[in-house]
Amino acid sequence: MENLSWFQKWFSKEAIENIQYGLNIKFQTMEHSSWLVEIDLSKTKYHRISDKEEHAKSSEFNWYEVEIKDKKFIGKGDFTKLDYLIGKFAEIIGEKRALVSLSSDNFFSTDIQNFIFDETEDCLNFLHYTNSQEVADNIVKKGFRFSPPFDKTTVNIKKDDIILKYNHYVLKSFGNYVIVISISRKTYSKYQKLIREKDINTVDIEEILSETGAKINNENEKIFTLHKKFVKGYFNYINCEIVKNADFDFNFDSDIFKENIV
Repeated sequence: MENLSWFQKWFSKEAIENIQYGLNIKFQTMEHSSWLVEIDLSKTKYHRISDKEEHAKSSEFNWYEVEIKDKKFIGKGDFTKLDYLIGKFAEIIGEKRALVSLSSDNFFSTDIQNFIFDETEDCLNFLHYTNSQEVADNIVKKGFRFSPPFDKTTVNIKKDDIILKYNHYVLKSFGNYVIVISISRKTYSKYQKLIREKDINTVDIEEILSETGAKINNENEKIFTLHKKFVKGYFNYINCEIVKNADFDFNFDSDIFKENIV
């Protein structure tokens, strides 16, 4: 959210310099939860800026359009583009450049899609987004730590372009590094059946697939660690870097998993 942080500083400076006029700025949502940003420049030092317009669209979940018209900046974009629209505003008035462009997102490149879905028929696949490569490396080495429910910080994905695009453009603000978790459908079904047989309704499958047991954090929450063998690795959708887990085994099973069902 670097652009939004910049905008607060820019607004503070402009508000002081134009205190006698005030600044007319509007942020609001439109249909389909898209963003509208309007910034009146008529009373600012940018009032002589030339009219211009720019737009791009790669899907219904990934688009924006900006223009300067009648001394006003008007920006529109999908529900992930608020920070980006502010970046385009800064770029247009000559303050800085927008940080991310539509063309720099390689989530749907062949290499990344193959990495996610090469065992798609046999696995349940989950994604987790993080902004830290150090965190991503640690998950590969030690497993995925989570506080239940598992789907609070992961999303179960299928090879469906529309659903993939929606989930990606909602979650990408959490970071450029995406952890890929794959669990055998056979293993998943096995422990679903065991849970049903024991009539346990308060345990998720992912809580069982651990060899370390639950820990209690500083907020007194239970923290589970999904076994590292279910972590396929991670990728960076900006630079297309893919890091694979040498220990990955989506079919992995352990006697300890049965002991976790209590």
